[in-house]
Amino acid sequence: MPDQTRQVAVLLFTRSPQEEARYKAFAGAGKQALNTRIAESLIGHAEKIIRNSGLPAYIIDSAHQKGNSFGEKFAHAMQQVFAKGFEHVISIGNDCLHLQASDLQKAARELRQKKVVFGPAKDGGLYLIGMHRSVFNANSFSALHWDTPNVMDEMLERFAIEPCDSEIFAELADADSGAQLEHLLYTFYTNISLRAFLLSLIASVHDRMQEAAARSIDIFRQRSKSLRAPPAC
Repeated sequence: MPDQTRQVAVLLFTRSPQEEARYKAFAGAGKQALNTRIAESLIGHAEKIIRNSGLPAYIIDSAHQKGNSFGEKFAHAMQQVFAKGFEHVISIGNDCLHLQASDLQKAARELRQKKVVFGPAKDGGLYLIGMHRSVFNANSFSALHWDTPNVMDEMLERFAIEPCDSEIFAELADADSGAQLEHLLYTFYTNISLRAFLLSLIASVHDRMQEAAARSIDIFRQRSKSLRAPPAC
């Protein structure tokens, strides 16, 4: 009997924490250290989900990606995992907080019966892609418009032309900006410690912004007083 755990692998395709921080600026521009801490936490959370799934895992960040465009880098990463001998690859990113290990296990079960599994994101993208090696085509995969809200629709169109058994998971939100991340955290309860940590980081930014605004108002008031004309006699 074949080893079921060796048929499916999980790919975490992600930028490095530093690059993710520059690209998304969760806490606002100019706060690289804080943005990096948030990115590190999100990537670490994704790594924990994969570990808890019990599935073989490969993490390919921007330091090890090859290609010119996002699509080329993504396709090459998928090829690398297939080259390890796996029949199916499940790819996820680091920005879907509601994704759980049980979702990866479910995707693995579905892929043993079907050719494709999609996890659609609310913004039109994908938080999870699972494929059998027989339907993966690096050229068409890399040609998709990954940085647009049309990726999911393009995927569905492609597999309508090349029909195969597929499974579509529930639509989930991901965090591509500070505002989206903060909104998600208020409905994110599967990891209390991570939620509390990230909210504390965001709160610290808000507190400093309020303090800076209060100081600016005080300075403005002081200058306004100094510029007032003397009282008339």
